Amino acid sequence: MTSDNGIHVGKPPFFDGNNYDYWKTRMSAHLKAMSRKLWRIVNDGYVILDAKNLTPVDEENDVLNDQGVNVLFSALDVSEFNRVKSLTNANDIWKKLMEIHEVTSSVKEAKLYVFKGKFSEFAMKKDGSVAEMFNRLNDIVNELKGLGFEVPDMDFNHKFLRSLPKRYGTIVTLLVRSNVKTATPTQILGEVLTHDMFKKSQDETHGGEIDDKKKSVAFKAQDSKN
Repeated sequence: MTSDNGIHVGKPPFFDGNNYDYWKTRMSAHLKAMSRKLWRIVNDGYVILDAKNLTPVDEENDVLNDQGVNVLFSALDVSEFNRVKSLTNANDIWKKLMEIHEVTSSVKEAKLYVFKGKFSEFAMKKDGSVAEMFNRLNDIVNELKGLGFEVPDMDFNHKFLRSLPKRYGTIVTLLVRSNVKTATPTQILGEVLTHDMFKKSQDETHGGEIDDKKKSVAFKAQDSKN
């Protein structure tokens, strides 16, 4: 999609019913980037005084409304689309999604309590990978951010490193002593995965050496018998 100035602004952010606050912020920015007039039509709506005698402004607003409806519909998954598919006014769609997904203060506090608890008690699953654990923690942090609670990168990094198994003790110590305060969570993940890669490579190399030694010993034993 392009803006009024012909600048490509990309596809609208996709919404599957989860993390509405995050999606709303991104969609607002996307619509504003396309056109300030379009954003006002979606956010504030518009009124036509005489449908039989449209003014040039009325006609422009109708076109902008159709664009807004198209952008919103294209951003929704099937479930969310079915909730608003009967609406033809972009502002009505926008308000309907707000009505469905914006929670009351008490519900928001309850969700915040739950996700703070999930963050505090977070641990790696026995059969989980490092990447899977990182993604689960990231999902929790995104939920907290959507509820207005910011988790600094350093807190994310500390929680992630503390949740790693004991076999990662060496890389955890190195990271804590070096750049855990300034690195992004993605950079920390990259360091841990790189450590895994080198460790696996070393194990395979040393394992091959051990196998060769075993074969050599067996061969010599066989020769001595002969």
